[in-house]
Amino acid sequence: MSRLNAKFYTMALTAGHGGGKSIMAPLGSAGDGNIYLPAECSGRSPTEVFLCASYDGEPVVVPDGKHAFYRSAWLKALFPVRCV
Repeated sequence: MSRLNAKFYTMALTAGHGGGKSIMAPLGSAGDGNIYLPAECSGRSPTEVFLCASYDGEPVVVPDGKHAFYRSAWLKALFPVRCV
């Protein structure tokens, strides 16, 4: 199993085109060129996202030992309605 070197940030994200509500959301940036988002961005339960990732062989990053992060491209492909 390889170790992924990623940096995690908390960023202010705004819904819509500048006029929407702003929220603080964690995201990760890795040396492999991927952006990593928490499971909650999919609109599904973290357990469901974890099981889907395990089935697909998708890497799961757990930087703090508690919260799992997934590749944004994979989340968007699997849950296109919520992950934009």
